[in-house]
Amino acid sequence: MSGERTERATPKRREEARKRGQIARRPEFAAAIAFLAALAALRATGDGLGQRAANLFINNTRLVERAAASPFSINDLHQIVIDALTDLALLAAPAIAAALAGGIAGNVVQGGWIFAPEVLKLRAESFNPSANLRRTFSNAPFEALKSVLKLAALGSISYLILAQTIAHVAELVGSPAAQTLAKLGSSAFDFALRAGLAMLILAALDYGYGWLKHERSLRMTKQELKDELREQEGDPLIKGQRRRAARALLQKRIAVEVPRADVVVVNPQHYAVALRYDRTRDAAPVVVAKGVDYLAQRIRQIARAHSVAIIENPPLARALYRAVDVGRMIPPEFFRAVAEVLAYVYRQRKAQPPAE
Repeated sequence: MSGERTERATPKRREEARKRGQIARRPEFAAAIAFLAALAALRATGDGLGQRAANLFINNTRLVERAAASPFSINDLHQIVIDALTDLALLAAPAIAAALAGGIAGNVVQGGWIFAPEVLKLRAESFNPSANLRRTFSNAPFEALKSVLKLAALGSISYLILAQTIAHVAELVGSPAAQTLAKLGSSAFDFALRAGLAMLILAALDYGYGWLKHERSLRMTKQELKDELREQEGDPLIKGQRRRAARALLQKRIAVEVPRADVVVVNPQHYAVALRYDRTRDAAPVVVAKGVDYLAQRIRQIARAHSVAIIENPPLARALYRAVDVGRMIPPEFFRAVAEVLAYVYRQRKAQPPAE
C-alpha cells in the first residue's frame, strides 16, 4: 500500500531528524566505554598508583599523629586537608582523564555531539497533558521490562564473577598481609573488568536494537519519497512555467536586438548569430542574439523583416554560437572572419541604390 513506510530514509530526512535531536544513542554504551577506559588507565598505572596510595596513607597518618601530639591551628588542619585532596586528585587524574576520553569516544561512535535547537522550541503539543501521558506510557512497559532484563543479566553475571572471586580469596586465609592485599586488588580489578565487559555487551545489544528502531521510524512512504525528489529537482509544472517565461523573455530580446544588428550569420538549417558593430561604442563586434532551430528561424524572420543582411557561413555560425555568449564581444580568433563578413555587408549596402 502507498501509505506503508517501505523506503529507506534519504540523507535529507536523516539530517532533518538529526536537527531535531533524533539519533540512535544509548547513554549506557558511552558509560561502559568510559568505565573500561578508566580501568585500563588504572591498570597501566597500577604499580606506581599503589605506591603513591601507600605513601598518601602513611603521610596523612603521620600528620594526624603529629597533630595529636602537639597543638595545631585551623590553618594547619586546612593545609592537611588541601594536601590530602591534592594527592587524591593526582591519584585519580589518569582514571578521570581516561573516563572522559572514553565517554567522548562512545558518543562519537554513536553519531557525535549534536546541537538541536528544535528541541528547545515550545510546541502546542508540549502543553497537552493527554498527549504527554500517551507518549510517556506507550513505551513505559517495554522500557521497564528492558531495564529489568538488563539488571537481571548484569546481576547474574556479577554474581558468578563475585562467587569465583570469593572462592579465590578464601584460599588466602593465613597468607601474609602483603600477598592477601595484592590478591584482593587483583581480584577486585578482574571483577570490575568482567562486569565492565558485560555492561558493554548489554549496552551494544541495546544500541543495536535502538538503531534498528530509529531506522524504522525514519522510513518513508513512496509518496513522501516522490515529494522529496520533486522538491529537490523542482516541480515539473513550475520548471515548465520557468522555461516558458525564459523563452518569452528571450524572444522579446531577440525582437529588440536583431533589428539593430548589422548582420546575421547563419547555418541554413540550425544556427543563427546576430552581430552588431558600432565603431563609436564597440571595441569589437558584439553578439546581440543567437539561437538554434526554432529560435534560429525566428532570428532570420526578424532580420528579413527589418532588412538586416543574412550571410550563410556554417562553420563561423556554429563556432560563434558555441564560443560567444549573448552581449559579449567576439574573441580575437574571430576578428578576421567576422571582418570579412562585415566588409562584404558594407560593400553590398554601398552598391544598393538609395531609396527614393
